[in-house]
Amino acid sequence: MNEQTKPKVSVIILAYNHEKYIRETLEGAVRQQTDFPFDVYVHDDASRDETPNIIREYQDRYPHLIKPIFQKENQLMKGVKISQKFVFPLLDCDYIAFCEGDDYWSDPKKLSRQVAFLEENPEYVYCAHDVEMIYEDGMAVKEVFYKKPHEGSFSFTFLDQYLSHFASTPTLMVRSALMIGAPDHESVVSGDLYYNLYFLSKGKGYYLEDKMVVKRRNKGGITGNSEYRKKVAKGTYLLWKEVLMFAPKEYRALVRFKVAEYQRQLLKNRSLAPEISGWELLVGAFRNNPWWFIGQSEAFRARLLRKARSMGG
Repeated sequence: MNEQTKPKVSVIILAYNHEKYIRETLEGAVRQQTDFPFDVYVHDDASRDETPNIIREYQDRYPHLIKPIFQKENQLMKGVKISQKFVFPLLDCDYIAFCEGDDYWSDPKKLSRQVAFLEENPEYVYCAHDVEMIYEDGMAVKEVFYKKPHEGSFSFTFLDQYLSHFASTPTLMVRSALMIGAPDHESVVSGDLYYNLYFLSKGKGYYLEDKMVVKRRNKGGITGNSEYRKKVAKGTYLLWKEVLMFAPKEYRALVRFKVAEYQRQLLKNRSLAPEISGWELLVGAFRNNPWWFIGQSEAFRARLLRKARSMGG
């Protein structure tokens, strides 16, 4: 691929049983207005509805943009890291952007604006932005779904994302070398949180105040899947243990505090992770947060936060 045809941005869309939404998702991608080439990888995880046929329709209409990947068996439920295994090996771009098959980009200048920021500000490792939330299927409406650390557009750090996971997947654009070079993780939950924290262990992020994506909350999402919910506690525990491996030094005590929360949760309900030794969980919980055992956990956390902020957060 020569430099003239090499995409500046590759978009990754993950779809599964999204026949109600995937047209809007794909429209939001193909109508992006840019002065640089980009392409769109659409991974369908063995949908049982019309999602694959709709993707093929868009491939026929936009063969220069849409690059589908179809599975015959669902990979997510096998624990496969879809992007890492099936998409990343195909990429040759400067930046990677993401969307999900039931969300859509509402601003045709989204990619252009994020590329312009990252090109002009090489000290930032990735860029996110605000979202418009839609609640469907009787989902409870939250007055504030993503609790941001600041108003307007702002720079943010590892500590900001640790305190509140506010950078949503369909808003992200990251430098491709950083994304593709990220260490793999064993957790089947919160991959977006894991990668946000990994990016921020390497540099700053920037948040644009504009709402350039519509994000849906519906019962068809992965978080509504009963098998997924069974794995959340163990998966989140493993996630924070892995975050500890790359967390900046000034934040490691706070990450251990988070690990201890899930160690106690798994101790309280042994059916959530019976293969993990109860003794291992108990000793780990004590080492990571001994103050909980004498009722001083929140005071301990407050001290850790003050120290982290004074050191760089």
